Amino acid sequence: MTLFATIALAGALGPAASIALSRAGATAASAALPHPTTTTAITITTTPTTTTTRPTTTQPRTHPPEITPQRGKPYVPALGDWEGTVNAYPASFSLLSEPGFARRFGSPAYGYQDLVLLVPDKCPPSASNYLENLLTVGQPSPVRRHGSFGLTHGFEGGLAGARSASLAAHYHVSSGGCQGKLTWHMRPAKRRVVQDGTWRVQFSDGESGKFKVIAGGRVAASITLPTELKPCGGPFGAIDLFIGPSGTVNVTQLSLRVSASFSRARATGQLSIIGGTCSDNRFPLSAKLQRPGT
Repeated sequence: MTLFATIALAGALGPAASIALSRAGATAASAALPHPTTTTAITITTTPTTTTTRPTTTQPRTHPPEITPQRGKPYVPALGDWEGTVNAYPASFSLLSEPGFARRFGSPAYGYQDLVLLVPDKCPPSASNYLENLLTVGQPSPVRRHGSFGLTHGFEGGLAGARSASLAAHYHVSSGGCQGKLTWHMRPAKRRVVQDGTWRVQFSDGESGKFKVIAGGRVAASITLPTELKPCGGPFGAIDLFIGPSGTVNVTQLSLRVSASFSRARATGQLSIIGGTCSDNRFPLSAKLQRPGT
């Protein structure tokens, strides 16, 4: 079984493209808008006979723009991270305030980015074997009229209310012939900050290597497994891992189990080997950020 990821640059920014981030061996797996006000500050001068009033003026009060759905009442969506899970496959994205999008595209003044969807990679579908689809990594894409994300190439979705969104992905596993559709019901959630950039991982056997954290701390990409595992029938190659909103990773496959906890710039965990003839079947690991990225 092979665990790898694809980047699908789908939707508003152009045609889709799939790029394999890494491939393991046979078994590896906004804050709210500001509310400036106009106030009057009372200043008492030090002259013996006068008291003056000086107006202090900031920008006029503004309100977050509403999105008008095709049905129902207008709403102001919650900014920040959104999360959802269906059949143990997670999805995640970040919603931003983007006033310039209203002027450039004539759309609501919101953008979405770092949209990650996990879909089946094996038949029958199992949450331990998945493809990571990364949409709009880097620059945000505009939220379209009525709250749609304007996704294409088998992806659908958008905002449905102030605290409600839906995403859908069609999948087809050519090696097994299974296909289907996953639909996520997304809600605002608090996500632990994990810094994008280049990280270094150190295993207990002394081996080390570099990997990338991307998509706003959602994916740890291309983590190379210890080379000593291959000769004894263990997993080999590199793995990509989805980082949950609490900063945790938990992946179990036929021959590999990975558990880890990420903070902003550090991570600790363990890689466990299932089966094979390896003398060591547990490899504690630690990682830290080497170079921040965006």
